[in-house]
Amino acid sequence: METNPEGTAQTYIFLVDNQDIALNIVMSGYQALCLVQEDDGYYFSADSFIEEMRAIQFTGSCQCAYHYVASCSVKWVNDKLLTFFKDAGLDGKAGWQLFKEKEYLGKLDNQKEVEKLLEQYILRFERNPKEEPELSRFHLFDAKGNVKGVRDMEIVDYLVENMKNREIHVGGQLVYYEGDEGYCFHDSETKTDAGIRDIPMTQMVYDAFRKQRELNLMPSISSHTLRHTGCTRLGENNVNPKVMQYVMGCWMSSGHPFSTDRSGAKNIQMHRLQ
Repeated sequence: METNPEGTAQTYIFLVDNQDIALNIVMSGYQALCLVQEDDGYYFSADSFIEEMRAIQFTGSCQCAYHYVASCSVKWVNDKLLTFFKDAGLDGKAGWQLFKEKEYLGKLDNQKEVEKLLEQYILRFERNPKEEPELSRFHLFDAKGNVKGVRDMEIVDYLVENMKNREIHVGGQLVYYEGDEGYCFHDSETKTDAGIRDIPMTQMVYDAFRKQRELNLMPSISSHTLRHTGCTRLGENNVNPKVMQYVMGCWMSSGHPFSTDRSGAKNIQMHRLQ
């Protein structure tokens, strides 16, 4: 960290606790640091890494030029790292989902998959800001300024105005949990990497959004209800379950959780909008 990184990819340091995965990350052209449970004099532990970072913090290093991705398999280790980065004014990012239950990514044969995985992760933060909407326009706020819901019609307006290429990019989710100010909505990463996806919008869907905008008759339902309804309609039309998984963001890269048998399509997330 004595010099500034060269290129965007080199600004991301992936902190992992698997030596094989760390090696594959480096061989894919990215930076990685393997943390072990106890400092053995060769590898850092989480504690010794934090101590080292504190020791060089005011020595003219280029710490602030990097993004630190906590992607260990142990939750408390990631939490400790992210707490340190926040307190130290460094850019710590949550990446626990990158390698969770994916030990197979430590094999050299899967180096290309590691490269693609990290490329997609970095792209989440490096997209052109002009391509991303200001999220606050979609939020409903309470008296304290906390997000308490979403404005469905604002979402419809954005889709109609900006989806000229008939494609919707999904890069996160809105979750509801208890924080410092009580229960409220928070912007969050997707549950899995499969949740980050581009969904094509057919002309029929685009026209439906335009009609909805003209009528301004959006019912008092959540956007998530529409997700359930959409999945139901796919099942009713015998869409292949794996196609449904991709559209819904439920695809598992390391396995096949559902059969490809069309007869099982209606058993996947069948929620009807009454």
